[in-house]
Amino acid sequence: MGIPHPSTPPPPSAPPHTPMPSPPPPPPLVSISNTMKMPIFMVLGTKDLDQFWFVADVVWKSQEITDDDMKKAQLVTTLQVRAHIWYIKYNMTHPAASLNDTKDALNNEFRKPKSQAQYVIEVKEIKEKVNESAWDIHKRLKCLL
Repeated sequence: MGIPHPSTPPPPSAPPHTPMPSPPPPPPLVSISNTMKMPIFMVLGTKDLDQFWFVADVVWKSQEITDDDMKKAQLVTTLQVRAHIWYIKYNMTHPAASLNDTKDALNNEFRKPKSQAQYVIEVKEIKEKVNESAWDIHKRLKCLL
């Protein structure tokens, strides 16, 4: 490198340092408990009833709802068609029923009974136990029938 010729322009100088713009703030955290909704119950079968209560319990726990009256208020909004009509009638005849009483009554009303084939299988599987009287066997058979 020698001396630059007077007609050549000087090398460009570095641009002045400009700070990088700050990144945008992160989006607010979404609480999963605020996004969980109660399941809809339409009386389609036994598994639906079990799944309904499971999901309802999960939603209530995630939203930290412990008051049974609040749970019953949410429950009435999730029942559809026959289940909703049943609940209104039940609530009129049992206005002071607890959530557990309501749950038991709903299960009794809409849980499908076992099919005849399931009972036949259970009857075939009954075997006399050691030191079991005929009366005890009769009681077990009678429970299945």
